[in-house]
Amino acid sequence: MALSLVRKFMGTRPNTDVVRSFAKRRWHLKGQIEITAMAKGFFSFVFSCEEDLSDVLCGGPWVIGKTSLALKHWSLNLDLNDGIFGSSPIWVRLPGFPLEFWHEDVFKGLASSFGELLSVDSMMEARKRMVYVWICICVNQNTKLPSSVDIISKLGKWTQPVEFETMSCLF
Repeated sequence: MALSLVRKFMGTRPNTDVVRSFAKRRWHLKGQIEITAMAKGFFSFVFSCEEDLSDVLCGGPWVIGKTSLALKHWSLNLDLNDGIFGSSPIWVRLPGFPLEFWHEDVFKGLASSFGELLSVDSMMEARKRMVYVWICICVNQNTKLPSSVDIISKLGKWTQPVEFETMSCLF
């Protein structure tokens, strides 16, 4: 089970064939994958190739229909009833973000206002795309998400609109 992931779909669970079709179309796997619907809304994803598992966890964002695909490593001790899915990773898009605020401390401050910073988009971090900021944050599923956030720094104050996507992040 070392190459296994588990996912619980919140809300409407997609059909197993839809999930398989999505994986085939979007993940471009080198090896094989076995996708199984489980009890209580869970799916298991068993990969034959460790590189595929890593690519899926670190890739994304992944969305099936309007449902996020937040994945967690499977282990023998994993208790599917212990609330591990009480929080979810979400991607936060900050359109038109001023370059003078592009700094990890600013991103951490933004994340801490409603969750925990998990990662920064690799294209943005490498400065290959600087049109918008794209960060992954872990939030409690009961958190009310704002439509904008205020950024205050030594450079001044900026009110930033935010867009949220519940999508795949490694957690």
